[in-house]
Amino acid sequence: MKCLWEDEQILMRKNEVFSVDSIINDEEFEDILNFIAKKWSLDSFGDESGPFPFGLPCEDEIIFYPGSFSPWHKGHGACVRNAPKNLPLVVMPDYNPWKEVRKEGMWQEVQTIWRDLTELEKSGHRVSLFLGFLALKKRNPTVKWMSYFKEVHPQKKIWLLMGEDSFLHLHEWYRAQELLSLLHGIYICPRGEEEDQIKKQREVILEMAEKPIMIERLSSHPYEHFSSTFLRESR
Repeated sequence: MKCLWEDEQILMRKNEVFSVDSIINDEEFEDILNFIAKKWSLDSFGDESGPFPFGLPCEDEIIFYPGSFSPWHKGHGACVRNAPKNLPLVVMPDYNPWKEVRKEGMWQEVQTIWRDLTELEKSGHRVSLFLGFLALKKRNPTVKWMSYFKEVHPQKKIWLLMGEDSFLHLHEWYRAQELLSLLHGIYICPRGEEEDQIKKQREVILEMAEKPIMIERLSSHPYEHFSSTFLRESR
């Protein structure tokens, strides 16, 4: 599996090609993220021939999986594993404005994601990793970048992959109704939430969407109660 910007040949010291096995300290990884931020800001996303997401060759449907993933754990991997294999899926680490900004160990976290996705690809999943949003280091509402994508690719069918906990608060997201208007569907990964809560929230979302929208709950998995917050605080 490759990062979506790997073709640009991001080079490190001594012309070493940046890869999942690179040995990088926090300062060097910061330089890489700054390079990505300059090259792929949201303002440059209108170029059809440019980088992801607008230069991304893909089928008529695509699954986006954004999140802070700090840290990435087996529950996140299970979400990707249970998503349909026939659709390209893009994992997009991002900053969460309501959580403390990472200051150290970011490269180690990205390595964990990259390696897990590489293993998933071996089992037939079509996955990619995009770090452009992680480089922004600022609030990055899903509706903002997704609306850019739809402007350029209005015929594309977009699925959003999220955990049940996120789904239960989807109506509170920034410009939620507009976001729902951009989506073809939502894949929900079990996180141990009550089924009646999910059912009620489904009704809320369908009413808010004011258009047909697919909402599919993925299969249960053994890591439903894994929590990035718990893992982060227990370090």
